[in-house]
Amino acid sequence: MCIRDRGTTSDNDWQEQIKEKANELDIKCCFDAVAGEQAGLILQNMPKSSTLYVYGRLSGQPCSQITAYDLIFLKKKVEGLWLEDYLQNKDQQAKEAMFQELRRCFSKFLAATICQEYSFDDIKLALYCLLYTSPSPRDS
Repeated sequence: MCIRDRGTTSDNDWQEQIKEKANELDIKCCFDAVAGEQAGLILQNMPKSSTLYVYGRLSGQPCSQITAYDLIFLKKKVEGLWLEDYLQNKDQQAKEAMFQELRRCFSKFLAATICQEYSFDDIKLALYCLLYTSPSPRDS
């Protein structure tokens, strides 16, 4: 199941958005690649008996803000997920089905705008432009 209406943690009411959508859609799990303080804040806003699967640490910080109340009384869990181990136990058909579902979900809200195209021979120029110039839409 994909959540179509999504907020971001830069929204002032992001925690309320998570709580509202998770309860409305009865979502009991969340996958977190960032960790840090927001991991616990997300878990706090998930319904009873939810599980937070942590599979990365992009924030550079350990998971925090995870309360004993959530773990003990609301029966919430935090689990680590190493994708390589998970995929080793799946056959090719199951992997394909999983990737098709991910593509379906992500295609609704992930998109990239191509600003400029470069040949492989111009890789240095492309990197320079990426780092030192502001992007502009590609000429049609």
